[in-house]
Amino acid sequence: MMDNFPDFRFAFLEADAEFAIVHKHRIEDNLDNVPYLKDMLSHPLEWYFDRLYFLVEGEMFEHNAKRLRQAIDEFGEDHLFFGSDMPHTDGLDNIAAVAEFKKMDGLSDKVKEKILGGNAFRIIGDSVM
Repeated sequence: MMDNFPDFRFAFLEADAEFAIVHKHRIEDNLDNVPYLKDMLSHPLEWYFDRLYFLVEGEMFEHNAKRLRQAIDEFGEDHLFFGSDMPHTDGLDNIAAVAEFKKMDGLSDKVKEKILGGNAFRIIGDSVM
């Protein structure tokens, strides 16, 4: 589908970026170990993942954002966005997590702004205005 619609973008809204790190590594292993699978792709695997976007949630900010940093390393800061999961009951915990995230050292304000809303607006575009 992505080959036929190269401008298509897909955002995972009910699963955070952590699952995708493991999933991507498993796909890479399979492509290395089963040669015909690689032949089935029109592009390198990274081309496909460049069209995917992943949720960041409050728990990824814990432990000085160790898990968030892994997701940034794997997918890049432009492919992550914060989801508060409102109106789920854990939404208030995520609101507190945002406040802590904003104070966090080691990530630039630019990266924080992207994850907390900038990427979502860029992905959605002017259709929300």
